[in-house]
Amino acid sequence: MENTRLANSLNEKDLLAVGYDQHLQPLPRAPTAILKGSDGMRSTANDLLTFLAANIGLTPTPLAAAMADMLKTRRATQYAEMKVALGWHVTTLHGVEMVWLNGQTAGFRAFVGFVPKLRAGVVVLSNSANAIDDIGIHILDRETPLRNLHREAPINPGQFDNYVGRYQVDANFTITVSRDRGHLYIQGTGQPRAELFFEGDDKFFLRVVDAEVTFQTAENGRTHGLELRQGDKRVLATAVN
Repeated sequence: MENTRLANSLNEKDLLAVGYDQHLQPLPRAPTAILKGSDGMRSTANDLLTFLAANIGLTPTPLAAAMADMLKTRRATQYAEMKVALGWHVTTLHGVEMVWLNGQTAGFRAFVGFVPKLRAGVVVLSNSANAIDDIGIHILDRETPLRNLHREAPINPGQFDNYVGRYQVDANFTITVSRDRGHLYIQGTGQPRAELFFEGDDKFFLRVVDAEVTFQTAENGRTHGLELRQGDKRVLATAVN
């Protein structure tokens, strides 16, 4: 892995691709010293494939025993299909056990994963803040679909005021839609907020998860409800203010 290291010079930064935010706007590089172990790490797809080959057993390495030990101890997570090993996530989908890990820094995403039984692995790198895990998982398990492809459409930020408010799903769950510096956000009870991206005709989508939000509007343009779709799940909420 000759091209994997901590960046220590401006010359190394010159070799780095430009990172882009969720709106595909370029982001300035401003590494944080406290995150040098992650934000400062540089690698290439070829180097990461070499790393995967060693973990899979395709390439002999004196670290083989240690790599195998990293997968022996596993702990449960909030997701029934996923466990956590040492430095890896282990997920079983459609009878396929895959070992994977992802990462994100400002303007960049990475996914590495492999299926031990098939001795197959994949590396996905992106210089964008948009999610890419679905690409890697789909390559390892073709039965897991790719995310829906959405196109962000232009909108006057002033229109966001029509959607701002609280939407009641039931007595225990409320969805809050808020506006912040020209962006629209959605947040469910007990969940982090996520940005909404306009697609057209009162329809928005999320990028942190594969989900869509369609607002139900009256003739005056104000909303009286919304519909949230994620996969085969559909949630309806009524405006309460």
